[in-house]
Amino acid sequence: MPQKALFDGTPASVFDNPGQHRFELALGGKDIAAAYYRRDENGHVVLTHTEVPSE
Repeated sequence: MPQKALFDGTPASVFDNPGQHRFELALGGKDIAAAYYRRDENGHVVLTHTEVPSE
């Protein structure tokens, strides 16, 4: 079975959702990819978890 491409060349934007402590990428419909983060004592962003929808 061929794999589906999630990116079709359409420009995409990543948004910061500080209330959820995550960066979000809309994938179409209600699906998003998310990268959760925390800020360290120096204010640097530390990625703690990522999520992508299942096929």
